[in-house]
Amino acid sequence: MVVLFQDTLGDLPDTTDAVDYALDIGSPTFPVTADPQARILEASPYDGASLPGKCVLSPEMEILDCYSSNSDTRACDDIREHAGVL
Repeated sequence: MVVLFQDTLGDLPDTTDAVDYALDIGSPTFPVTADPQARILEASPYDGASLPGKCVLSPEMEILDCYSSNSDTRACDDIREHAGVL
């Protein structure tokens, strides 16, 4: 799932921003949504200070970790650890 808390100018996003982003990343099968009140920043440990922000969720939708990085190595490690595969 992708949750946009800002648009390309750093302003609050709208539905058009979510649609445009989904098209830009190849129309994924997962949801791309806009959060015009930026509530995701209050609901997660990610503070929005640096981009891209990512949170890793368990199958039960529990937040395992949030971080900023262009790499997904940390996310894969978190998933493996949660699954007991490390």
